[in-house]
Amino acid sequence: MRSRFRPLSPTLALLLVIALSGCSRTYSEHLLDAQNAEQQGNMAAALAAYQLALERLPRPDHRVASTIHLRIGLCHLSLAQPNEAFLSFQRAVVMDASNLEAHRRMAEMLLVGGATEKAAEELSAILRKDPNDAASLGALGVAYASAGDVKSALTLLERSFSINPGDHQVSIPLAELYNRLDRADDARRVLLQSATRNAGVGDAWLALGRLEEQEGQAAAAESAYRGAVTADDSVRNNLRLAQFLQRSGRIRDAEAILRRVDAKQPHSPSALADFLLVTGRAEAAASIYQGGLPATADKAIVARSIEARISPGTADADSAARSARRVLLEHLDRLDPATRSVLQAEIALREGDLRAAEVHARAAVQHQPYSVPALFVLGTVLKQSGRRAEAKAAWNHAFQTNPDYIPTRLALTAENVEDGEWVTAEEQVMPVVREEPANLQALLLYARTLNGQQRWPAAESIARRALQVAPRDPEAHVALADALIGRKLYGDALLSYQRALAFDSQSIPALQGLTALYRRGALTRSAVQRMELVATAPPVSTALLEVAGRLYADLGHLADARRALERSLELDPHRSSAALALVQLALKQKDTRTAASFAAVALGKVKPAVAELIQGREAELRLDRAAAIRHYEAAVRLGEGSGAAANNLAWIYAQQGIRLDRALELARRATELDPKNPAIWDTLGVVHLRRRDFTAATEALTSARALSESSGQPGSARRHIYKRLAEAYTGAGLPDRAAEVNRLARE
Repeated sequence: MRSRFRPLSPTLALLLVIALSGCSRTYSEHLLDAQNAEQQGNMAAALAAYQLALERLPRPDHRVASTIHLRIGLCHLSLAQPNEAFLSFQRAVVMDASNLEAHRRMAEMLLVGGATEKAAEELSAILRKDPNDAASLGALGVAYASAGDVKSALTLLERSFSINPGDHQVSIPLAELYNRLDRADDARRVLLQSATRNAGVGDAWLALGRLEEQEGQAAAAESAYRGAVTADDSVRNNLRLAQFLQRSGRIRDAEAILRRVDAKQPHSPSALADFLLVTGRAEAAASIYQGGLPATADKAIVARSIEARISPGTADADSAARSARRVLLEHLDRLDPATRSVLQAEIALREGDLRAAEVHARAAVQHQPYSVPALFVLGTVLKQSGRRAEAKAAWNHAFQTNPDYIPTRLALTAENVEDGEWVTAEEQVMPVVREEPANLQALLLYARTLNGQQRWPAAESIARRALQVAPRDPEAHVALADALIGRKLYGDALLSYQRALAFDSQSIPALQGLTALYRRGALTRSAVQRMELVATAPPVSTALLEVAGRLYADLGHLADARRALERSLELDPHRSSAALALVQLALKQKDTRTAASFAAVALGKVKPAVAELIQGREAELRLDRAAAIRHYEAAVRLGEGSGAAANNLAWIYAQQGIRLDRALELARRATELDPKNPAIWDTLGVVHLRRRDFTAATEALTSARALSESSGQPGSARRHIYKRLAEAYTGAGLPDRAAEVNRLARE
């Protein structure tokens, strides 16, 4: 229950007036100073004056002293000093056991602290003296509700509400109780009655808005949220209205409300910028943050301004890092050492310098061991370094410290998604979607959890909501396509994959999804030729050309594959994915010159991690395994994101029978990065075979088999998987299954 700072009641004011009579001027002055400071909202000054008045109380008067201790406690409460407040309330009760307000305040704090039984004792003591004390009846009802005694809670809250229908701190928990009992009409009646009687406070209107939204009454919900703003045109109420509009897909209306919010707080105009940042419009957010920096000393604005500059997609890594460093240096004096270290780690991450990022992240944790942002960024660095277990430990520590920190929740959700723990992932991401309904990353993760549970209509709904927030986001189009495939709407899915590639022609998930979708049909050379013709007709699609090349390779038409991929790269020299596909094709053909040629083309166009990957493949083709290992390890260290470097390195170690622990770590990482790739699960199975862990090998190779069959891989690729699965079954003592899979391999 939220504490309220009430003005002096007539009784308490009378006590102080009586005490003033005959008192020294010094005492009177301090007391009046305290009251004036209270009225002006200067609680620090009021606290100091009350303490001086207490020291100069001219004669022992326990009732007056108790009243002053109560006011001191309320000042502490307003200054966010709960321990000091509770001690002051205790002193007030000791000085005068009949001080019911002090008892009530103690009870409220005990409730907040979870000490329900002690709170009930305090409230019962009040009610013995005044059975019709509405506030205490309500507080005791909340206490019983927290303890699970619904019947007693309902009786007490209803009685309190009948005495004072305007108290939203009673009407809201009573409505929540009715709602739990499926009495929505009673909940609506109580909230509406409270809202109309409590002018100037929007809490009951907000609760009514949530109720109407839950009941699917969008128009009534909007009316209630707007009623909250009319009652109290505060930043909080406007934000709740904006969030409702975001949930309804009315993004422009939400932005208009957020502009109003920023107008109300000109010294810290960040509401619209925060919204733009979570909806993927980092450059626009950075511009607004920059405008607010000169006028504010708020370190949170400085930090978000820097983070907006280094968000993916704002600029190339070097210019983004330079811009972020400039802002950091300009506002260094506003930041504490831990925050400075966190921001330096994030900038180093944007540059791909994982070693420097880890140094700064660990420095931040050393400065503040329980800093949630520091633990989060440390986990991010460790994750990108391939140390997943350590990353999860850092994120779990951060989550236990503060479960409401959204970046940690999303990071842990992503881990659950990678592990296929769909229900846990949904539970983790749902509070974020409620709190920030336009958070693009949260919506995309939510869509993936729903797709993972095969809840296709719900996944489609969330994916479309993500597209309302960010219509050009390729990942949102891919999530929608995945849901449409689940509903067997293949034509619509095809369009969604194509839209994803239109916005990001090198989107790996879109390329993989589109390729897999085409494999579902009766794939023939003539069908792929028609695709190639469509791709080269104006407007030319280099992405579709690359897909055609990959499909030709699947069918074994390597010359056709090379032609399509070369044409794709010719039309778009920056198309590193096509260059990588050509290097891989040259590996199949054992064409050293071609592989080296296209590796050289790709090297200058891609990130350092991908460049190392290409050089590793080229070295592998030359049978220079030492160089291949060196380049692949560098690619993994630099955070190569496709899983190819980790997979290839694990394969080399497994084939040579060396560093099998490292091979297992790498293979697992590759499956996390590309969980739908049968070749990667095949590598994991081979690593387990070399470690003679046949049970784990059968699990990995069974996944490889299922993915291979569902994606329409050519028979030659499946044959190798079947043979290795038969080997795993034999090792696990399952000869019948081994014989069955060997038969499939022969067929």
